[in-house]
Amino acid sequence: MKDDQQILQQKFLEFQLLQQHLETIQQQIQLLNQQNLELTKLKDSLSDLENSKQGQKIFSQLGPGIFVKADLKQIDEVLFNIGSDILVNKSIKDAISIFDSQQKDIIKSNMELEGQFRKIVSRVIELQEDIQKLKK
Repeated sequence: MKDDQQILQQKFLEFQLLQQHLETIQQQIQLLNQQNLELTKLKDSLSDLENSKQGQKIFSQLGPGIFVKADLKQIDEVLFNIGSDILVNKSIKDAISIFDSQQKDIIKSNMELEGQFRKIVSRVIELQEDIQKLKK
């Protein structure tokens, strides 16, 4: 009987740890989905810019809810942050291509996380069944 109690405690502890791991994976998936959405919006904005005309008046966002009026002077290139606040000129097509590549990486990571999630859910269900049997 003591062995059953010890096994029950071990399974319950594993169950709790896996539940926490599931929550972490869910948060990571949500973060990746948000990043993917932001990249899609950014690519849409770049496409809009590509279809704009030089001298066109636009609103340029400085931060959340803060804009300035601006005139487009150069529409064939954008400044791209490559890290450490270093900016380089990129064509709009190159920028979109970079974002496409980032989205592919995000989708791949998301699929891997979803695979892990499914495996852990299967193990959690198995543990629930074992715990129920041991409680009887």
